[in-house]
Amino acid sequence: MNELSVTEQDTILGLLRLGWSLRRIQRETGHRRETIARYGAAAGFLPAKPAKVATDPPAAADPEAPTDPPPAEGMPAQPSRSNCEPHRPFIAAEAAKGRNAVSIYQDLVEHHGYTGAYNAVKRFVRKLQPHEPHSKCRFETEAGAEMRVDYGQGAKTRHPVTGKCITALRTNPRL
Repeated sequence: MNELSVTEQDTILGLLRLGWSLRRIQRETGHRRETIARYGAAAGFLPAKPAKVATDPPAAADPEAPTDPPPAEGMPAQPSRSNCEPHRPFIAAEAAKGRNAVSIYQDLVEHHGYTGAYNAVKRFVRKLQPHEPHSKCRFETEAGAEMRVDYGQGAKTRHPVTGKCITALRTNPRL
């Protein structure tokens, strides 16, 4: 296990003191979140990761133990941390119409008082839409059987006679 320099350790601990998230520190310093968490736990800024201990399964469940209520039908088991969740019906309806995340975000801000970031809306819309894999097709041909033509315009040049600036068409004299 490689050790970070004292300066790097101080940087990480200083950013943890400021309340930065592990992801943000990772982005700024280039160090892995696991490494940052290890130094943070050693300094007492983060809880130490508990060691995995093999336990025997309980012999019988306690009938009087409190249980979590089951999630409501159609709702995820874990609550979403997204601040778009209160606007889920509107976002889902607009995405179903084929609107993109930019226009949905603009409507949320203007008409629904949304104060979150556009990227949160973009991620939320992406999760709502089913992933469709793109098909790829590659055509194999013999050498010289096909030719590529570029119909674009070339760089501006001066006409040799008039001296005016013109856009010359690209031509390949070898064709």
